[in-house]
Amino acid sequence: PPPLPPLPPLPLVLLPLLFGGQLAAATARAATGAGIARGSSPMRRAPSRLSGPGGAARVRRGLARHVPPPPPPPPPLGRNEAAAPLLASAPVPPRRQLWRAFSRARDRASFEDLPLAPRPFEAPDWAASLSPVPRTKVSLGQFPTPVHRWNPPGVPCGDDRTRLWIKRDDWSGMELGGNKVRKLEFLLADALGKGHDTVVTIGGIQSNHVRATAAGARLLGLGADVILRASAGQETKDPRLVGNLLPLRMTGASINLVTKNEYGRHGSTALLTRLAEDLRKEGKNPYCIPVGGSNGLGTWGYLAFVEELVEQMEARGRIFDHVVLATGSGGTATGIALGLHLAFLGKGTEKPSVSSFAVCDSPDYFYRMAEEIAAEMGMRLGVDAPVPKDILEVYQAKGNGYAISSGAELQMIADVARTTGVLLDPVYSGKAYYQLSKEIERNPEKWKGDILFLHTGGMLGMYEKVDQLLSEVIGGQSESATRAQGGDGAVENGNIHTYPYRHLFEKDDK
Repeated sequence: PPPLPPLPPLPLVLLPLLFGGQLAAATARAATGAGIARGSSPMRRAPSRLSGPGGAARVRRGLARHVPPPPPPPPPLGRNEAAAPLLASAPVPPRRQLWRAFSRARDRASFEDLPLAPRPFEAPDWAASLSPVPRTKVSLGQFPTPVHRWNPPGVPCGDDRTRLWIKRDDWSGMELGGNKVRKLEFLLADALGKGHDTVVTIGGIQSNHVRATAAGARLLGLGADVILRASAGQETKDPRLVGNLLPLRMTGASINLVTKNEYGRHGSTALLTRLAEDLRKEGKNPYCIPVGGSNGLGTWGYLAFVEELVEQMEARGRIFDHVVLATGSGGTATGIALGLHLAFLGKGTEKPSVSSFAVCDSPDYFYRMAEEIAAEMGMRLGVDAPVPKDILEVYQAKGNGYAISSGAELQMIADVARTTGVLLDPVYSGKAYYQLSKEIERNPEKWKGDILFLHTGGMLGMYEKVDQLLSEVIGGQSESATRAQGGDGAVENGNIHTYPYRHLFEKDDK
């Protein structure tokens, strides 16, 4: 082998200190002859060219010609190719380039891979006492959902009184799934993990939960067989395409109807069991999800919600005084109440109170549901934790009955939409806000401070109320009434002003 070149003079030895790590590596290779052909490198002339002005710059330019070129960019991600192995095997670029590469890989993965397979779930530290802890979830929603100020009519809002905020779980994604999405992320992951091919669930004829479950199941490649509770005499008729039924039937879900009497006589659990047995005889492997997705596993969706809310409160620098929501099956309210209790336990900070407005059944029923759900999660309320009434207060808000709206409730929903642009639903959030406004009016001192109202979604249910809206709120007019008022629609229907309309070019036509 050819003899090694002589050691460089002192200025060249100092170059690593002057020009950083990458130049240091190139200098070391030049000094030892590694990777540079003898007789072709300007480094051999370095001793005679370092003297005089610009000598160091000339050496730097010479070195630059021998720095290895950057590696080629990694190939584009395939449909099922994870981003992490690619980034780990490629040479690490500068920090900004690394972050951009990671972001692109993450976005591609989120577009293609994450909703299609369960991914690991890490429970909050404060939930470590619960058991069992779910290991996986599927990514179905867009979280975190935002929180913003809200000044709806019916509540005396002001800096020194009640300040209302709203958290938009109606923006959770997955075909307007509302609060159901958080529960389904855990329930459907469990169905996939256990090898089921069909999901079975139950609810009312306009159930948000049933519609969201069918959409999530189809997204993940599962079948959907559902039971809907219909009015007497309607169980043998086509349920039509009104409200939630339109997207539900578009997913191809198989619909089984029962009457309210049959539902009450057998109970939801027995009805699900019967349908599941029928499906097994057909060779299917069904996975049963209870009403509203409200069991121990589904409620983990709202323990994760609490972790999200705590981070938002920390970023805001202030804790809400009250959290308010509607409840129809108990899982969302139990998850929030139990989660806030655990998250603030031993912190020395007063936690928000949780107030749930029941749109069906009685407050005592939901206190019992809270005990049952907490027991499934390994927490015995009244033994390991306070009794339900110490962490959750339930108000009666069902009015005329479940999914039965009064004219006053619908009028409040219309007023809120007109003044704030927020569309409440008639079954859950609309009833809850209507009753909340009454409670604040009745006892304003109790509700002072910052109130966070959770919008749980369900806007599609308004389509089922069209006839009632026309007759009691909007003031719908027959053709003869429209001609009698001149066609502009601006008439009074009792004390309710209708939404005006007119033909923009009416005068030109005349």
